Amino acid sequence: MKDSKLNFRLLLKLIAPLMLLFCVAAYQLAFKKTWESYKVYKELEDVARDAEDLSISPAYSAARESGIDALYKRYLVDTLSWKNQLWNQCAVLSQRYDCSVQGFPAWRPVAYGSTSMLRQEVVFNGSFHNLLRLQYALDTMRNVGLTGSLSYIKKERDLQTSLKLQLLGLQKEQK
Repeated sequence: MKDSKLNFRLLLKLIAPLMLLFCVAAYQLAFKKTWESYKVYKELEDVARDAEDLSISPAYSAARESGIDALYKRYLVDTLSWKNQLWNQCAVLSQRYDCSVQGFPAWRPVAYGSTSMLRQEVVFNGSFHNLLRLQYALDTMRNVGLTGSLSYIKKERDLQTSLKLQLLGLQKEQK
């Protein structure tokens, strides 16, 4: 028959490794992330305390300036060739999307504060879905200008829709 008493010698030998295993598991599960977050917080606090006013890097400013210039180049137009290029692009797009150009009057200068812009109006005629495709194609082209306003007019009589676009172009600076 076996003795059902608890072997205290074996228990005393296992208690130290079990306590060590318990402490490591508790540290890994509960305290490690907290301690790391606290160290990062203290480092950032020390850096913030030592830093004076923030400054912007010249490289960052140059990158931002080049990005803004690239954005404005899309709307800069040359007054001599703008109408000719716009007419050619409108003719190609109207043929591609099965539409017709109804009106293409002369451009007019518009002054807004110290900025001078050119306003060109174009009227297309065709089905609504083809006009939407044409409008999207014009919006994604370069050196066409900015769409100032647009309106769709549906004519009940001939079941056609007219698209009236006003394109605005920023004049290039005279050097």
